[in-house]
Amino acid sequence: MTDPAKEALRLRELVSSLGNNLEGLERSLFAEAGICASDLAILKRLASKGSRPVNTLAPRVGLTSGSMTTAVQRLQRQGLVTTHRDHLDKRRVHVEITKRGKQQAKLVEQKRGELLAPLLSDFTSRETKLLNGMLKKLRKNARHLGDGPRSA
Repeated sequence: MTDPAKEALRLRELVSSLGNNLEGLERSLFAEAGICASDLAILKRLASKGSRPVNTLAPRVGLTSGSMTTAVQRLQRQGLVTTHRDHLDKRRVHVEITKRGKQQAKLVEQKRGELLAPLLSDFTSRETKLLNGMLKKLRKNARHLGDGPRSA
């Protein structure tokens, strides 16, 4: 009989190790593009969803409001995003991706895909779909862990 707690810990260590390996592979790609992983997450979100208030974008890309402000300023200096105040609520700042930002995000994603494609070279199409489905289910379960009661 398998111990679910031990299996969960083994899986967590495996996912963490894989994440570290992938970050190492991507580091030089991001450096070459002059952005970081969170910058790409911001650009991709804006490219798919359009202009967004900074305060609602931050949690969607895993940043605090302070980190988000710094990231938006960095992307703005590079000409990848623009900002403007909400015409109804001047306290609210919206961020929007520029044409150059869309091009940069697309280029980095293309290179990123080419860099990571060999990871799946030993997998059949069916295995890739199965793994994708299982990882999505795992992500969903992880999100719900914070919703339940906590033990001391």
